[in-house]
Amino acid sequence: MIGKNNPLNIRTSAHFKWAGQSGETRGFCDFDDVVMCRRAGAYLLMRSYRRAGITKLRDVIHRFAPASENNTDAYISFVCKRTEFHPYTELVFDSDFAAVLAAMEIFEQGVHASMRDGYYFNAKASYIYVINQFNLRKDESKS
Repeated sequence: MIGKNNPLNIRTSAHFKWAGQSGETRGFCDFDDVVMCRRAGAYLLMRSYRRAGITKLRDVIHRFAPASENNTDAYISFVCKRTEFHPYTELVFDSDFAAVLAAMEIFEQGVHASMRDGYYFNAKASYIYVINQFNLRKDESKS
């Protein structure tokens, strides 16, 4: 984790500040707590990417973790293995997004640190909570 409370390694933007973002560390967001980072990640996938028509698992990862910075093939392979989704799975349900985000979080933190099933299932449950708490499935084209 590069930024504080940023297990997804979400980068900062000169034009946008996330809710709960408290600063930055070497170009990555610092968050007040992990929940706000997870909210930002869920928002990216469930609203921003969906609006741009990016809904297939493979495309989501290519957008989130571009090949210029990551080994996207390894990233996709890891997330598919962890979630049991195919690379071309269309992400539709809250549980799809929660599973993908939890697996992405593990990959971002280093596979060695989080291979335990308990970490994955706890992260997935946390994403489901965040999705429900912040009503992220709702498509608000004005936000």
